[in-house]
Amino acid sequence: MQNAHTRFGTLRYVFRKEKRSTSIAVPLERMIAEVEAEPPRRARAHFLSLVGSDAQMAALCAALSNKEIVTVEAPGLEPLPINFTEKPEYYRGSVMIRDHPRPFRHLIAVSQELAGAGISDRPYRTFFVDSTPEFIWTSVAQIHGLPGLPQWASWFHRQLTVRKAATPLLGIGCDPVLVVGSRKMFLSWLGEGISSGELEFPPENGPISWPSLSLKQNLFRFESLSEEIRNAQAECVQSA
Repeated sequence: MQNAHTRFGTLRYVFRKEKRSTSIAVPLERMIAEVEAEPPRRARAHFLSLVGSDAQMAALCAALSNKEIVTVEAPGLEPLPINFTEKPEYYRGSVMIRDHPRPFRHLIAVSQELAGAGISDRPYRTFFVDSTPEFIWTSVAQIHGLPGLPQWASWFHRQLTVRKAATPLLGIGCDPVLVVGSRKMFLSWLGEGISSGELEFPPENGPISWPSLSLKQNLFRFESLSEEIRNAQAECVQSA
């Protein structure tokens, strides 16, 4: 975790009113976004995790709710304009920093589509924070109630690639991917795999042990972020 704050991005917002403008720059701890394929290159935000002061978070909440465009910067990434196409859902918290008089405010903004997919029994567009075959197959099988074995992960991932049902998303602090498909479609793929002999059920009946998935393990590690946040906030102040 040494110097892990360097993986942070920066979210910048310029508020203009009459003849005066104010620039806000805050650390961007996580992001999931869809980038337009055609120019001008812009992105649709689905998940933003931000850290800053009370005033900064209030200003950014107003801007994001009004679908205003902000700019994302990160190592290896050209400045990218991004916004939410609908008012996002917000989750707020505080992060205590050693030797800092006040806690930083932590804001998570989630798109309506991503929030809706999280509570839907059978989402057609499913967002994942990890693009590994094992994570995707285990998640899809659980979400859609698909019969299968953990060992089918590589085969299922190939199907997603060949059938162009998986799209890499732009991420900061994660490796997101969008999977498009219905339970009926995935079942037809499995049926084809069984018929062709590429997939085989176990010879005997019995329980199947699937790997456990932890959202905290794959996305949230805030208990170790205090030093990172302080360093990232300092860099934002220096560059603002």
